[in-house]
Amino acid sequence: MGLLEKHNAKNEIAVVVILEEFDVFTTTAYQRLLYSFLDMSQRDAVPVLLFGLSRRLDVLDLLEKRIRSRLSHIQLCPFGELSFEQYCDAIKEYMLITDRSMEARSDVKNWNASILKCMESQEVRSTLSKSFRSSKTIGCLSTFLDIAIRRATSSGGDLAGSLQFAYALMYNSAEVAYLEGLSVLELTVLLALANLEEAHRDDQRVNFKMLQKYLSAFIQKKCRHICQDKEQIKQAFERLRRLELIVCPSRTVDKGYAIAEYQPVVLQVEAQTLRHFLRQAPVPVPIRQWAECVDI
Repeated sequence: MGLLEKHNAKNEIAVVVILEEFDVFTTTAYQRLLYSFLDMSQRDAVPVLLFGLSRRLDVLDLLEKRIRSRLSHIQLCPFGELSFEQYCDAIKEYMLITDRSMEARSDVKNWNASILKCMESQEVRSTLSKSFRSSKTIGCLSTFLDIAIRRATSSGGDLAGSLQFAYALMYNSAEVAYLEGLSVLELTVLLALANLEEAHRDDQRVNFKMLQKYLSAFIQKKCRHICQDKEQIKQAFERLRRLELIVCPSRTVDKGYAIAEYQPVVLQVEAQTLRHFLRQAPVPVPIRQWAECVDI
């Protein structure tokens, strides 16, 4: 910072700073580096134009208030979020062989026909829906399909089974590794959210206030020893957010706890994986039973 100020005192040249993986800078202590850049600009010591590059659309929510207030909040999204149908179209485009010099071959015709038929299968669409909820990036989709195609090639063309194998390899193993490091209360928060999402599948989105009320009712009735007050639930919830096992799809900036209570929340762990894990995990019997039955 000192060198920038010293250099600018002689040249009066604006400095353009481009920070890749901008969200990583938000994890540093007190976000000092970001604050120093912006503070230097506001003091007219050095005119700074700061560009932060991130894959996270909610990156502004990660900033401290003193940083957030100094930014112009201009966001450019070169790649909009895919819908599920667009995701499926991207899969077809990736897997279909469209080379005109090859399209007359019988094996190419059979492959393309099997892809189109497979994409109409409800079982396959269910697997793709789980993959879509886990990650919507084209990079992850490319890896997912590469695994599936290699598996299908070696298993006699079973594409539906190969897609399931690819999903389990990419996401289930990672989810289980995360779950093994969670506390009993954190696992219970995830289970409560899974139950609420199933109950409100065709209704309103679940928010933190609903989750807290539902979870508190279960704890008071069945498992009082795992939690003493609502603040503990909030702390467990915030840790799950940091681990991205729960996300808030709303891009509005939280300005306080009261507003955050009503923001929509979405579970990022597959409910079936969570329930299977809890049936075998060393958790209290009421929680294990709750994993098998939504009603408390």
